[in-house]
Amino acid sequence: MLKIVANLSWTCNYKCPYCWVHLCGLEKSQQRTHPWEEWRDALAQFGQYKIDFSGGEPLLFPGVHALARATGM
Repeated sequence: MLKIVANLSWTCNYKCPYCWVHLCGLEKSQQRTHPWEEWRDALAQFGQYKIDFSGGEPLLFPGVHALARATGM
């Protein structure tokens, strides 16, 4: 099974002491949007796959609901 880690956004509303995102200043980096349907279609050729959504706080990503629908999550 193919495993993908998708860093949706480095935005986060927490300041966890163990997290390195704030130490590196990643929460200030630009957010990019991706055509998730194209990713889904490309990944389908590998059969089964698992996507872990990560980054800062994935639920703060503005398109998280559309992403979940597009990838079948």
